[in-house]
Amino acid sequence: AKNLEFYLNIAADVPHYIWVDALRIKQVLMNLLSNATKFTEKGTIELSITVESHDATQAVLCFSVKDTGIGIKEDNVERIFDAFTQEDNSMTKRYGGTGLGLTISNKLLKMMGSELKLESTFGAGSRFFFTINVPAVW
Repeated sequence: AKNLEFYLNIAADVPHYIWVDALRIKQVLMNLLSNATKFTEKGTIELSITVESHDATQAVLCFSVKDTGIGIKEDNVERIFDAFTQEDNSMTKRYGGTGLGLTISNKLLKMMGSELKLESTFGAGSRFFFTINVPAVW
């Protein structure tokens, strides 16, 4: 069994109601959380939702999944969103999976006018995040 702590941080200024394709956002977040769990043996996984900017009727929200997992080598960061890509074949053997989760997530986000971004330090963890502009009510 893994020894993981999960944190959910929703900023106080996140709107009470937003208009968004909830099914697709949920699918993206589940893919990101699944990957974080798969590649983190111990430590933490954190899902954060923050407001980057807003006006009376719109908000730009940032969804972020950060882990203390194995991280990704800098030269693999760009291609990690390609279909069927894991860092190397030994990763596929050790962790399993098809390598499609990030590709599908990024395609879904692009259809909603966003894209998946990544910050990672090999051996220390990764942060996958995206921003999305949504109609909002406070």
